[in-house]
Amino acid sequence: MAQPWRARGPDRGGRETVINRPIPTRHAAIAAALLGLSACSGKPSEAPSGNVRPVLTLVAESSSQIPAAQYAGSVRSQFETLLAFRTAGQVTARYVEVGDRVSAGQPLMRLDPGDLALGADSARAQAEAAAVNAEAATQDLARARRLLGEGFISQSEFDRQNATSAQAMAQLHSARSQRQIAERQVGYTILTAPRAGVVGGLGAEVGGMVSAGQTTVVLADPGRLEIAISVPEDQRDLLTASPGITVGVWANGEARYPGRVRTLSEVANSQTRTFDARISVDAPAGQVRLGQSAEVYVARPAGPPLFRIPLTAIDQRGGVAQLWIFDRKASKAYPRRVVVNSADKAFALVSSGIAPGERVIVSGVHILHPGQAVRLVAGGSGPRS
Repeated sequence: MAQPWRARGPDRGGRETVINRPIPTRHAAIAAALLGLSACSGKPSEAPSGNVRPVLTLVAESSSQIPAAQYAGSVRSQFETLLAFRTAGQVTARYVEVGDRVSAGQPLMRLDPGDLALGADSARAQAEAAAVNAEAATQDLARARRLLGEGFISQSEFDRQNATSAQAMAQLHSARSQRQIAERQVGYTILTAPRAGVVGGLGAEVGGMVSAGQTTVVLADPGRLEIAISVPEDQRDLLTASPGITVGVWANGEARYPGRVRTLSEVANSQTRTFDARISVDAPAGQVRLGQSAEVYVARPAGPPLFRIPLTAIDQRGGVAQLWIFDRKASKAYPRRVVVNSADKAFALVSSGIAPGERVIVSGVHILHPGQAVRLVAGGSGPRS
């Protein structure tokens, strides 16, 4: 409601009078505030409460039953043969697709044999010419032997004829070997399966050029399946010391199969900086198939109780891992150094620095300072609030 105010001024007759006019509400509020401040100028004002930060906390609970470490992988064959042509050329035919089952000796791909076939024809012709030459030299040697016995030629003449015959025979053997090499080169234009298996990959298509030794087909053995995973540097020892490993295939829901470490690389991958590992899996026939996505669960060895804390609660300002503890009595936050045993995508395992029952702040820790006034956020569930 508007408040009246008084002002002095002359009326129409020139006499001084008092004029009452209403003060607008907004101006009245400002005036009241100024009057209040002047009336209370002798008392100090209270500090604003804007520095009290709302936080989300988690009650620390120790447990020796820490969830197993999980690694995503794919189903691979223990025996994967990388097949390649022994000669270069252009692919003119492909007889298989990825996933096809093949038998030993079955054709997989074919190259254009044009130039190699011509080379084989030339080698065969040279071998035939060498055979004719060798036959003539053999007959000349037999004739020279008779003439030497009858005394019509000298011993030196016979020795020359003998050398000529031996040279012709050597040329014949060389020509025949060249013919066999050329014929084999033609045979190399057809890539066949060295054993039965499943086509796990293709590295060339019809019309493409390939070089000798270039992988064109991956042949996998479906009877020896395993899981290929990559292990971070700080978890390599966990894989070797684990008391139990199980494997799950995403397509089979919650089913788990026993597994064991078959191989673990001693050298980190130069690109991912992780260690490649192969996990053998013991599963019923038909339950695990090549190329499927899988998950490897690695149980942690028994040890001292650990605290499973969200990564959002870890504050690493200053290069030291610390947690912020909520003081119930003072409603304040205080930092405390902790030892982080390991970490995964969302949680860290803390081995020391906190006690069971303490409330750990899990949100906004990067903006807190020692003695920061905080208040709990209502509506939490479980141990978190």
